[in-house]
Amino acid sequence: MRDENGPRIDLTKIKGKFPLLGVCYGAQYLAHFFGGEVAASDSREYGRANLRVVDKESVLLQGISENSQVWMSHGDTIISLPENYKILASTVDVENAAYKIGGEETYAIQFHPEVFHTTEGTKILENFLVKICGCKQDWTPDSFIETTIQQLRDKIGSDKVVLGLSGGVDSSVAGVLLHKAIGRILPVFLLTMGCFAKMNFRMLLIHTRIWD
Repeated sequence: MRDENGPRIDLTKIKGKFPLLGVCYGAQYLAHFFGGEVAASDSREYGRANLRVVDKESVLLQGISENSQVWMSHGDTIISLPENYKILASTVDVENAAYKIGGEETYAIQFHPEVFHTTEGTKILENFLVKICGCKQDWTPDSFIETTIQQLRDKIGSDKVVLGLSGGVDSSVAGVLLHKAIGRILPVFLLTMGCFAKMNFRMLLIHTRIWD
């Protein structure tokens, strides 16, 4: 964070306009460059810690257990927060483990919610995405397929499409979706540079015939 060559991010089009969650370096960044202080830790903080929720009304930490285990991994620490920042949670060694900026939906956490060792990290991310950002939890693989097929039909219309099929995951998935969208009018060219594993080319021919 204190490295002169460290990343510097322009947040003017995001911060205060959209929900924002700073994680680890992001939490330090939002404190350091907006009036707070970040300094080197007495010792590198790496490993498990237990979260003490300070703000019981926090939407971000709603449903999080007292002393919930989190995973820290940082050499610097947030010494002080700007005036309009509010502490949401602390640990024994990290006072500013989670905070919110007053007047905007900007949150930050010093720990990593995405790793296995943060036992309720998924819940924290869910709180941010669903309760703060307003994301809907209606995505499924089936809905993606249906939506994509309809989008392909709308985009292609009466145009013609040619598919170059290499047998890889990307072109194979594209081929299946296109076939479901426009059917047998899809011409397919099998592309090979002689690098197919044994029998792969034969299997590819068999599977493409299934589309018929």
